[in-house]
Amino acid sequence: MKQIFVGLLLNLITFSSANASSTISVNPMFLKIASGGSGSVLISNSSDREIELKLNVTDMTSLQSKYCSTGSDQLSVKAREEKVVQVQCLSNRDRELHLLEIDLSEFQKREVRRVVLY
Repeated sequence: MKQIFVGLLLNLITFSSANASSTISVNPMFLKIASGGSGSVLISNSSDREIELKLNVTDMTSLQSKYCSTGSDQLSVKAREEKVVQVQCLSNRDRELHLLEIDLSEFQKREVRRVVLY
C-alpha cells in the first residue's frame, strides 16, 4: 500500500512539474530604443501546440504607451516555432522606461514576459 501511494505521488509530481515548465521564451529582455528607433524581439514557443499571445506596450504606470508600439496586438506562434516582433519607439525626450508585455493566458495558466525598453 505504501509503495502504491509513493508511486502515485511521484507520478503526480512529475506530471505537475512537466505542466509547470515555461512555454514561451523571449530574447533579448532589454532593448535600447526608448529615445527613438526600432528593435526586434525573438519569441520562441517550446510547447507541442500552437499558442496565442497578446502583445502590449505600456509605460511604467501600466498605461498604453504614447511613444512605443508593435505591429499588432496579437501573435500566433505554432508549435516549436520562433517569431520576431518589431517594436518601434518615437523620439522620447524624457527617455522614460516602457515595457513590452508578452502575455500567454490559457485555462488555469498565465505566463507574462516583459521586455524593458530603455
